[in-house]
Amino acid sequence: MAKFIERRRSARKSFPEMPWIFSLSLQEAPKTELPIRVDAVNMSRHGIKFQSNHKIPLFTPVHVQLFEKKTKRDPLKIQAKVVRVEEVDTGKAEKIFGIAIQFETMSDADRATLGLAFPPL
Repeated sequence: MAKFIERRRSARKSFPEMPWIFSLSLQEAPKTELPIRVDAVNMSRHGIKFQSNHKIPLFTPVHVQLFEKKTKRDPLKIQAKVVRVEEVDTGKAEKIFGIAIQFETMSDADRATLGLAFPPL
């Protein structure tokens, strides 16, 4: 029997359990008239997986903001890049894509705040 090898650098948590609201912006506006939806699925200290009705190409730089649900603090601001894109079969006519982004840069303060949600293994 083949052994499962964990390749992730840190544990993931279901995003709905996280204390943040996810916002994503692209450097260039997509060429579509449809509103773009993003729905965060899970998160680690190194990135976020989300689903979208818009396919974002691999290695596209994105800007992420994480707003705390229960406070009025400034959002965490993170530069990231797309590292995985896959079509998700939802059984519906609309195409949905599972997209993973990897965090690239953020302030030391934002890194510390994020780290509080993901204690070391």
